Amino acid sequence: MSIIAAPRTWVSGEVVTATLVNTELRDQFQALRNAVNSSASTTVANTTTETVVAVYSIPAAQAAVGSIYRITAFGNISFLASTNLTWRLRIGGVAGTALATMGPTPASGTGQTFKEFHVRGNVVCLTTGGSGTWYADFHEIRNWTQAGSVGDVQLASSDGAITRDTTAANDLVLTAQWAAASASNTLTARQLVERFV
Repeated sequence: MSIIAAPRTWVSGEVVTATLVNTELRDQFQALRNAVNSSASTTVANTTTETVVAVYSIPAAQAAVGSIYRITAFGNISFLASTNLTWRLRIGGVAGTALATMGPTPASGTGQTFKEFHVRGNVVCLTTGGSGTWYADFHEIRNWTQAGSVGDVQLASSDGAITRDTTAANDLVLTAQWAAASASNTLTARQLVERFV
C-alpha cells in the first residue's frame, strides 16, 4: 500500500506498542480513504474556450510505477442540433499535455435538454523521473445519440506513452470544449470524483 499520510517519526529507543502501531495504521488508512474527493459543480456554457470541469492535483514525486489516477465527471447537458463537443484528459493543467481526446463529436442531430453524461479517465504511471511516462484510457457514456433517444458510448486512449515529469506536481484535468458558443450549449458537471490508487 502506498503511504500517503505523513508517517510517524519514531524515536530511538522508543518502545513500539500496539497502540502506536494501531494509530499509525489508522492514520494511513484514513489518508487513503481521503484520497477520494468530490468537487463543486462546474458549468461550461456559451463559450468555445476549453474549460476544466474536474481536476486532481498529483503531488511532486507521489507517482510510482503502476500508480493509477482516476478522474470522473457526470451531470447534465443541453445543446442545439448538430453541436460539436470535445472532451480532453490532460496532465499539467489545461495548457498541459493531452493524454486522450474524444471529439469533436456531433452531440446530436436534434437539440436536447437536460440529458445525462458520465466521463471518466484512468491514468497509469508507466515510468518515473524527469521523463516519466503515462498512459490513459478515457470514456464517455451519454444519454443521447444522433436520433436523441438512446444512450451511447465513446472510447479513447493515449497514442502510446505520454511523457511528463513525475518529480514535479501535475494537475490531472478533464476539460470540455464546445465548437460553437450559444446560450443553448451548456453542460454542468454536478459531481466530480477524483481518486488515487
